[in-house]
Amino acid sequence: MQIETDAGGHERLFVEGATVGSLLRFLEPDIPHVWILGHRPETALRWFTATVPLDRGGRDFQGQVRQLEYDLQLRTDAFIAIASEFERHGIFLVQARNPMPDTLWLPRIAADRQDAILAANGAVLTLALPHSVETACVTCFEPGHLARILARIEARATP
Repeated sequence: MQIETDAGGHERLFVEGATVGSLLRFLEPDIPHVWILGHRPETALRWFTATVPLDRGGRDFQGQVRQLEYDLQLRTDAFIAIASEFERHGIFLVQARNPMPDTLWLPRIAADRQDAILAANGAVLTLALPHSVETACVTCFEPGHLARILARIEARATP
């Protein structure tokens, strides 16, 4: 795996044929927060049965839904414990030292500014996997962090 550095000093590498499970090795257990953006529990455009809230703190609706999409924010260890549930999905995940603020909504931020905004809010890395078993992009915002992760991965692989 070859680390590339962009003009902003962020390190990137690409992982071919990735799944969520294969990307877990890039997460650092001591970095406490994970933010998953735009998770869709159904990968196809079709109706499915689910229970969803109609309003915060209000009544739940159980019935046919479509295009359900939401963000999740949870502790890294909690995500790792349920990561197998994401195996057939793509994912855009941010691992951060701090929880992300309520008002941070990446679609409102120009694409060329998103990494800087994430880093300013305590993000350490992102995992971007469009669909399961595709090429994923791992981006680290702290210089040398990705090299340390790769060294750890390689040390585990060596008998």
